[in-house]
Amino acid sequence: MLEGLFHIAVADGVFHPNEEQFLADVAQRFGLTRTQFNYIKARQVRAVKSDPYEVLGIAPDIDDDTLKRHYRKLVLDNHPDRMIARGVPPEFVSFATKKVAAINAAYQELAKERRI
Repeated sequence: MLEGLFHIAVADGVFHPNEEQFLADVAQRFGLTRTQFNYIKARQVRAVKSDPYEVLGIAPDIDDDTLKRHYRKLVLDNHPDRMIARGVPPEFVSFATKKVAAINAAYQELAKERRI
């Protein structure tokens, strides 16, 4: 739900501080932690330089094998083909495509940095 609201908030190409505050309030009402909120925000709001750890929702001290497993699970859980198989509307498939692209970019950055 929150990811959908982020999608709407950034649809005009601008992410206003008031929108961020509203979404933070919504996240809190849903019982999400600030870390979980930042995880979703990092995937939805393209900053000049996103923190790949925030995009993947992991801590920097994660070991390489756990990182690989976490990455694969994220891709599997969010892959657009799974959305198509579930029969969701095309807008959700597009949303999943962007989400997986952000996940892939973050993982590639960490894999290059870690040489894995």
